[in-house]
Amino acid sequence: MPEVLPPPSDSLLQQRQAYLLHQLANDSDGKRSASDANKAIPKQIKDELQFGKTVPGVLKQMAGAGWLNEEKGKTKTNPVFSITEAGRALLPNLEHFLPLLPAGGALNTTTDSRIGATREAYVLTALSLAPNQTISKADLEVGFGGKPKLKASDLAAKYPHLAPFRDQLCIGLNPATTRAVLTELFHGGRIRVHRENRTESYALTPAGSESLAHLRNEVPILPPTGKPSLARDESVHRAREMVILLKLLQCADQTLWESDAHIGNKKEPYNLNHPTAWEVRGALARAGHIALDWDGKEGRYTITPSGKKHLTTLPFGELGEVTIKGIALAELLAAARELPVQSISHAATAPPITHTAITATQLEQAILDILSELLAGKYANLRMAPIHEIRSIVAERFGPDAASHANFNHSCLELRRTDKVRLISIDDRSRATPVQLRDSIFAVGETFFYAEKANAPA
Repeated sequence: MPEVLPPPSDSLLQQRQAYLLHQLANDSDGKRSASDANKAIPKQIKDELQFGKTVPGVLKQMAGAGWLNEEKGKTKTNPVFSITEAGRALLPNLEHFLPLLPAGGALNTTTDSRIGATREAYVLTALSLAPNQTISKADLEVGFGGKPKLKASDLAAKYPHLAPFRDQLCIGLNPATTRAVLTELFHGGRIRVHRENRTESYALTPAGSESLAHLRNEVPILPPTGKPSLARDESVHRAREMVILLKLLQCADQTLWESDAHIGNKKEPYNLNHPTAWEVRGALARAGHIALDWDGKEGRYTITPSGKKHLTTLPFGELGEVTIKGIALAELLAAARELPVQSISHAATAPPITHTAITATQLEQAILDILSELLAGKYANLRMAPIHEIRSIVAERFGPDAASHANFNHSCLELRRTDKVRLISIDDRSRATPVQLRDSIFAVGETFFYAEKANAPA
């Protein structure tokens, strides 16, 4: 019995057509049976484009449009197809819909918007540092440890722009996951893909450079390579926080620059290697104990008043003998007494704003309320509001977790599924900034940019 599937969106259909058309165009004799075409699709692509058992139907549809010739095959149910001149003429127009070449490994999915942003910043940074701001797929395979197999030290010496891809375990950036990041960057216009001789390369676009500048403010310090270690118990966790905060407190201006962050990290006795220290600092930053900053060239960590106070609550006895500078000791005593140190002046960092967590139902209602507010105000004439603006207001009122791609996107799609809102795609991405596109909702082959009430005139 043939597989019954919901009708694909126009963009998904175009992706399937583009893939099969290019498959035939690159075939040695220019012909393939429906079954051979189906067998030749890698599993990663087949799953991504949801081909299922639709290949014969898509091929027949293209034959009906004059893009392919259909001939009788060995059996009635397995015709042979070849590309026509009309089909070849369409290839450049369908280039944007082609999926990237497959990559090895399992996709490391995440619902954490911070990890998603860090991955994008990481890949865009690597591209910005590469020769001609371009990295080929073959280069990436070398970076991940493929042929030619190079030691990490040799890789860093010969291909410094590829070294960041070796053992990037802090954010799970294996080949398949990097491919997914590149796909999103490609659909957002932040990279350009050049295909030739069955391979491809990825180049940074001006929109990608602009996006990177914004992302580095959001992700000031990129993760180091290597594997972070879990704290075996709470005492190790506290000790790690003490070591990190105390080091910051005793740095010049109580600030540690990214280029110096690896210095002094010791594996023993707390397994505080560089990747682990990065994770601990990140957790302290999310708690408001460390401020992260990007000066346009390099990121830095600075201990906050909250961090000083937190440091005084940690059990120093677990560290054994500790050497503390006099000025740092004065800061700790002042924090413990919640009194300012008159002789020391440091830039104050505002304490973090806390938000009460809301349920999925509450978030959906909040989105509807904000949409109504915008439609009653500045977007009354347009009758639809930009999704990125709704997300921004959600972040202000309910915090970054509510506005994350995992939670906010799910709620918007659920409102769409239940026919409470319509999500409108943007046809020309060049009319939006990379930040606006990033804060919209990306679907397969399209970007939902606007939202409107479901009962609004179509």
